[in-house]
Amino acid sequence: GLGIGETKEVLFSGYTNPVAAVVDPSGAIAESNENNNSRSETLPVPTPPLPCPTPTFTPAPVTLTGPYAVVRVALNDVLNIRAGAGIGHPVVGSFPPNALNVMRTGPVQMVDGSTWVEVQRPDGGTGWVNSFYLTEFIPHDAFCADPRIPALIEQLKGSMNQSNGDTFASLASPAHGIDVRLSAYQPAINFSPDRARNAFASTEVYNWGTGPSAEPDFGTFTQIIQPKLLEVLNAPNRETYCDDLTKVFPLENPWPYPNIRFYNLYKPGTPGTELDFRTWLIGFEYINNQPYVYGMVNIIWGP
Repeated sequence: GLGIGETKEVLFSGYTNPVAAVVDPSGAIAESNENNNSRSETLPVPTPPLPCPTPTFTPAPVTLTGPYAVVRVALNDVLNIRAGAGIGHPVVGSFPPNALNVMRTGPVQMVDGSTWVEVQRPDGGTGWVNSFYLTEFIPHDAFCADPRIPALIEQLKGSMNQSNGDTFASLASPAHGIDVRLSAYQPAINFSPDRARNAFASTEVYNWGTGPSAEPDFGTFTQIIQPKLLEVLNAPNRETYCDDLTKVFPLENPWPYPNIRFYNLYKPGTPGTELDFRTWLIGFEYINNQPYVYGMVNIIWGP
């Protein structure tokens, strides 16, 4: 055993240096006098925890759809972009009447019977426009390569030959109907799908405007328009051009629908007369990538 006053080393967990202790007569172990304790040690300073990073909110990316083209806006006007859906909201921007790059952001609202859609503004941010003034944009090459368009023209021919209102109605744009113009510079008579369905049976008399004769043309669809369409659609020597004004009588603006692609159906004049040629320009718009007839413009020689 240890005698009185003798020391032994005791190791304390967590320390690297032994601490001297004294055994008293009762056998208990007592710490040595701190003044005589030659042990020196450095306790590690705990490293403070790193601060938690402040979370940042990243908005979900907006899925854009388009592009869309502006339609039915006069060449000297613009399509207003508003802060919210409806004309009661302030104007925050605009698109020119020939804009082709309108991109939708997704939200849609019905206001006073009109469908409003949210779009990207040209200067940044978003705004709202009336969707009646937009149509899906299709490039020239894609339109002319679409085999559905010649098929629709054949359906139009069939509807005119058979006076089939159901077929005619199925061709009409659900969004804008079919604008029919006896002359490029005269107001259009619009045939919604419902009106197109009744076009051949209706006795409604329309004012088709003043043609080359300088006399107003009044009459029903079957009296004024149907025979002139059939003259070209059934012509054995008919020439067809895609999105091209080849052989169209040189008017300043023969096709009054910017951003709408068209087919040029041309019936040459009778040899020796020549001036009895006739052209129908047939325009198409796409709705959910499905083409429909949008407009039909008759062009003949005029003084």
